[in-house]
Amino acid sequence: MKRTKVMNYDRFRKVRTFWKYSAIFIAVGGSMFLTGCDEAENVSVYNTIQDCERSAANQAAKDQCALDYQNALAQNAKVAPKYSSQKDCEDEFGIGQCNSQTSTANNVSTSNGSHSSFMWFPLMSGYSSSHANYPSQPLYSSKSYRSPMYGKFVDSKGNSFGSFTSKGTASVPKSSLAPKAATTATTTRGGFGGTVSKMSSSSHSSFSSHSSGSRSFGG
Repeated sequence: MKRTKVMNYDRFRKVRTFWKYSAIFIAVGGSMFLTGCDEAENVSVYNTIQDCERSAANQAAKDQCALDYQNALAQNAKVAPKYSSQKDCEDEFGIGQCNSQTSTANNVSTSNGSHSSFMWFPLMSGYSSSHANYPSQPLYSSKSYRSPMYGKFVDSKGNSFGSFTSKGTASVPKSSLAPKAATTATTTRGGFGGTVSKMSSSSHSSFSSHSSGSRSFGG
């Protein structure tokens, strides 16, 4: 077979350009698809079990309030952010807002490389109700006005659940409703607050939280 000695370079450039921009389109489109998968979900949040019960329409709803509260409370010591000292914890969450536990794990790693089996964690300031296939979970706030959690509800990963109120509704990413893994490593003072600030700034344009009710600490 006789081979042609003349190559159509203009044609090859067009083909190469087509596949170049096709690849970019696919990459961008895939990224937008993955982002869109984390849809917003509305969930009820409460400061105390009594706040939930006052909003309940019937006895079955009141019973669910109790189940959600107990489930969130049982999770708290496991999933809450951990600190190696009471001072580090209270600097973020306020005086008297932390509890301690002896870890069941041996030689729990700390952020500075040392090991400890005694950790401090914040008290549960509120909780989110169970939603669809997602269980209820503990929420945290802070009494320290210097803290990024002051006047807000956040989960154990730093996701915002709206303003700190006795009851309300928060619009949150679906991923923030998924069950949380146990927290076994301690964080430095201000470390969790830094995470909250980053989470808040990155999600502000995509999700907003709305809540209503009177302001009161407790639970």
